Amino acid sequence: MPEPPHDEFARRIVAEHRGLVAWDKPAGLPSTGRTLTDPACAQARAMAWAGRMVWAVHQLDRDTSGLLLFATKKSALLRAQQALATRELQKIYLALVHGCPSQASLLIDAPLRKRSQQGRSVVDVHRSGKDAKTRVWRWASSPDGNYSLIAAELLTGRTHQLRAHLQHAGHPLLGETLYNSIPCALHPRQALHALGLFNHAGHDALPDEPLIAPLADDLVMLAGRLNIALPADNAQGWARAYRSMILG
Repeated sequence: MPEPPHDEFARRIVAEHRGLVAWDKPAGLPSTGRTLTDPACAQARAMAWAGRMVWAVHQLDRDTSGLLLFATKKSALLRAQQALATRELQKIYLALVHGCPSQASLLIDAPLRKRSQQGRSVVDVHRSGKDAKTRVWRWASSPDGNYSLIAAELLTGRTHQLRAHLQHAGHPLLGETLYNSIPCALHPRQALHALGLFNHAGHDALPDEPLIAPLADDLVMLAGRLNIALPADNAQGWARAYRSMILG
């Protein structure tokens, strides 16, 4: 018997804090719908669970899994969005990519422009585009060096920024079909996961402890098939491993 929607939403809650709800979004589910009554999105599930209006603080692509933040109060929404905009909250992604970055840490600084491709909006690196910067850390690689696990922070918030920047850097996502010169069929979705939010500045919008959504099961299995050793297997472990990595 399918799990009731309310129970499924509650089971995937990472934390609640002062009108904010951190939720572990599964892949294949849009963050928001075309209307507030669209049932086929994460926001609708949040509203059904809360029994009232709920706002998405930010967005994740349909096929990106991981931490998604909702607000049950308008004041909490504004506080959290301001903290994200000023980077007082650090939003970190995990990705499984082709190749092995030559540096342990790199900054991808490449402007992105929007254009139309076969009726859909995409972005590419172009000097006429908007400023876009992504910080990337190499975390682990397969023994043959063909695949890697990376962590990434978006220093700007452009559409499809991480996907386009990784392609530009020569390390497209596994499962990537749009931002890859040869579509990757190694995984049925782009291997991208929102690991969590780190409150380094002590902003009162969120708790001091990191909000972590551990790597999704399908990506854990993919890493195993590629012989990439993961640094953690639970929320506390991922938080410790990330702090250790960025502190060197």
